[in-house]
Amino acid sequence: MNHVAIRTVLSTFALWGACQALPALAQDDNKICSAGFDREAASPSERPWHIDFSYRSRDGNMTAEIKGLDYDAFDGKDPDDNYPMTLIFDTGKTTISRSGGYENGFYQLVWGGWGPEKSPDLWAMLKDASSVQVKFDKQDFGTFKLGGIKGFARNLINTCLKGGFSADQE
Repeated sequence: MNHVAIRTVLSTFALWGACQALPALAQDDNKICSAGFDREAASPSERPWHIDFSYRSRDGNMTAEIKGLDYDAFDGKDPDDNYPMTLIFDTGKTTISRSGGYENGFYQLVWGGWGPEKSPDLWAMLKDASSVQVKFDKQDFGTFKLGGIKGFARNLINTCLKGGFSADQE
């Protein structure tokens, strides 16, 4: 674990109790904060994936992205088609994005966007979640551990929104 990740973890624990509701808008109206987690492959034949949850301070919009490399199932997908993403949390709560899609470039990724109207529900679900299963376009991307502690992903995002750390710190 590098020193940025260690500092991020320590900063998050220091601000653990500060995250009870949707964060107030940051001073920078266009600030986007995210929390990302890897899902390691269970076997050499299984693909590793990475999930990012993002929160945009301007309007409270939340997104989730799953990234991977060299995945043939993404080939030929129309990036203009709508494929909502389903998140199933370890708390038993489920949410479906209002929109979603494929992007095929250096990384192959799928994304889901909750929009400002559905994002408060996703934000509330992250409060008690320690893992999430992701389903998208009849595919199961497996379960991601969200830091191993309930609410960890939400606390990382909230700490960023409050100016507690940035990815550029050393």
